[in-house]
Amino acid sequence: MQNNDPDFGLMKHNGFSAWDCRIDFQFPHPSSKYFAVHIWSNDETGPSHLQRETFRELKQRYESLWPAVASSIVAVHASLRNPSEVSKVLRERVAVHIGELDEISIE
Repeated sequence: MQNNDPDFGLMKHNGFSAWDCRIDFQFPHPSSKYFAVHIWSNDETGPSHLQRETFRELKQRYESLWPAVASSIVAVHASLRNPSEVSKVLRERVAVHIGELDEISIE
């Protein structure tokens, strides 16, 4: 099943527990190009209002969150010395999982 969603674009339901989609995004680092979003939901009509709001907030706050995220990556990645090197180890996508633990959880 597919759904063209106003917030998430073309979404595909996996048939039992989640929607998946790809959303282009202007990241504050050059390596990543899009969000790969997995939205836990048994509802075949699409994500809930709370799941939508959670993702909208992530997109709105991503740039301000990035310095803390980059510092955390440096802390656990042995080959990196500072946040400016983080883009060397990033992939084209940033994976986001919404709603696995509860409706508005995000990972």
